[in-house]
Amino acid sequence: SGSRVTRHERCMFQQSVSASPSPVRRSRRPLAEAAAASKQGGKVALDMLGPRLVVMVRHAERVDITFGHQWLTYSFDKDNSYHRRNLNMPKTVPIRKGGAAEFKGDTPITEIGIVQARLTGEALSEQGIPIHFIYSSPALRCVQTADAILK
Repeated sequence: SGSRVTRHERCMFQQSVSASPSPVRRSRRPLAEAAAASKQGGKVALDMLGPRLVVMVRHAERVDITFGHQWLTYSFDKDNSYHRRNLNMPKTVPIRKGGAAEFKGDTPITEIGIVQARLTGEALSEQGIPIHFIYSSPALRCVQTADAILK
């Protein structure tokens, strides 16, 4: 069925990660040298960072999927002021010129989504996997997920 990861493959990956004998330990020296070169206006050679591991993560739990598209009418008043109506809804949302309507196609993540992303970052850290670069879609849910992973 295409290139979708099956539940079995996902479980096998989780088992292989958790069964790894010891976390990967890398010297911070190459990273420090790369940072120094960057500060001095030099280009950072990627090979200075040592072996690379690419980790891809999908955004965390979305408000519109959890609460449905009616979350907008439920959470914003006629003046486009946001009101948190459920503990799983975001504590705050960015102020946008277009008000609530601008969140229809670009929703935030839930409070549980923030916890999911933080746990992902914690798991990477516990496995000794450093994050040298992070790339994210400009979508609010993706930026919020990336931010929480880094915390």
